[in-house]
Amino acid sequence: MVIIGIALFFLVVVLFLVIPRKTASLKEISKIINQNDYERAKSLLQKHLSAKEFSPDAHFLIARIYENLEHYDYALMELKSIVKNHKYGDMATMDEIYRMMGDIYLKLEKLDEAHQQYLILEKTHPDEYNVVVHLGRILFHKKQYEQAVAYYEKALKLRSSDSEATGGIGMCYFQLGDMKKAHENLYQAVKLDRKN
Repeated sequence: MVIIGIALFFLVVVLFLVIPRKTASLKEISKIINQNDYERAKSLLQKHLSAKEFSPDAHFLIARIYENLEHYDYALMELKSIVKNHKYGDMATMDEIYRMMGDIYLKLEKLDEAHQQYLILEKTHPDEYNVVVHLGRILFHKKQYEQAVAYYEKALKLRSSDSEATGGIGMCYFQLGDMKKAHENLYQAVKLDRKN
């Protein structure tokens, strides 16, 4: 009886070592990241990151984790590795990579780098509202108010009743000393969104 028990134990151990365990899919890991369970997501990503073939989506997901943990340098390193390899994925699209890099540079207050990332996005998406309004915001922070107004006005052509772009124009005119236009635009922004 003892011998049968020992044999069964060894059989279970061998099966455990031989039968491949299911690896979590990248989509499942993305959901775990969305639930803010970063440590679990990092451990599940290790198999994908250590695979022989470069996985842009795995590197993108680890970059998301680093960004959420405010480890921006590590996040940028991962994103740059995707760009360097010229391999993109389902989640790690070229647009998403540059958008994320631009946002991280904004958080780091590296306005010139953020500006460059969004200019790259503007080439492929000249009429995307979020790209245009980000460029307006970046130029405002760079104190290039006339250029910022141009981007905010372009954003208003894409979304005619947008409080962010309208408010951005108002703030630019305030900085330029045109109080009449500043007041008109800021008043309109508040009318569009009382929380603005």
